[in-house]
Amino acid sequence: MNLKKVPFIYLFTLSPYIGVILGMYIFRNAFVAMFIYHLGMLAALMIYKNNIDSVHLFKIHKPIIIIASSFLMLTIGRNFLCFMGLCQNT
Repeated sequence: MNLKKVPFIYLFTLSPYIGVILGMYIFRNAFVAMFIYHLGMLAALMIYKNNIDSVHLFKIHKPIIIIASSFLMLTIGRNFLCFMGLCQNT
């Protein structure tokens, strides 16, 4: 590992926390928090792109897991809003 890139590892490890603190407490916006987090992850991928094989990064081994988790996340959002009393029954 290149010694010049070692301090970036700590910055990328802290990027979710930095994103939440800046987004939620400074900008008071959850979308800004998510944007800062994803910028940190994108920066990590761009800096360490030589060490990461993109074929293995985006290879789907079991597509049923992706489909099932996507469906689960879609249904959880609506159910959570209804649980909190924020959805409108049509």
